[in-house]
Amino acid sequence: MTEKNYVIAVDSGTQSIRAVLFDAQGNELAIEQAQYDPYFSLQPGWAEQRTEDYWSKFCLVTKGLMAKISIDPEAIAGLGITTQRNTVIPMDKDGNALRPAIVWLDQRRTEGVKPVGGLWGLAFRLSGMRETVAYLQAEAEANWLQRYQPDIWKKTHKYLLLSGYLAIETGGSGLQLIIVLGKMIIFLLLSVAFGLWILPAITRVISRLPISQGVLTLAIIILLVYGLAAELVR
Repeated sequence: MTEKNYVIAVDSGTQSIRAVLFDAQGNELAIEQAQYDPYFSLQPGWAEQRTEDYWSKFCLVTKGLMAKISIDPEAIAGLGITTQRNTVIPMDKDGNALRPAIVWLDQRRTEGVKPVGGLWGLAFRLSGMRETVAYLQAEAEANWLQRYQPDIWKKTHKYLLLSGYLAIETGGSGLQLIIVLGKMIIFLLLSVAFGLWILPAITRVISRLPISQGVLTLAIIILLVYGLAAELVR
């Protein structure tokens, strides 16, 4: 059996993407890089990118990296993916992107979103967080899609960050689960730290995340219990 002594890391930035091969000691052995096409703006303040460019350049750098090395591919233990900030991609049930990606630089807003009501709304008012939540609602790309591209939102089966999109394109169902669950845990931990005020702001996209509802619910329960316990022992 071939020893798996190498890993590949793919770093997808805003302007370029690179694939790097490391050995078990963390030494960089080879690197391949490619430039993305410039993002485009259909209106002032918008920033969008063709999803095909993300995937084609991903394939370009990984194939280019493999062409540079002489090791047995079976010796590669795994592939790690890290990406730019909150660039989002809605995908249909067949795994096809429904529109160009909305890049993290995008400045579009959705004004007049219905305020959070019920007990959460009351809690936000009492804590002075109502305006902060309203700001987050206006900034959320999901709300913009729901209002201005409802047909696309209706077809959206999974609502992904770029990392999840690339993971799914590689064909690994377990891989995107680890990536997205890891990011969800980070978001939820931050939610606990800031009084749980952000949770209602993400409920609109929960059902479209590439993760089972049972796993997500369990993660939320665990983190809520952790947050309450942390508050009690503080």
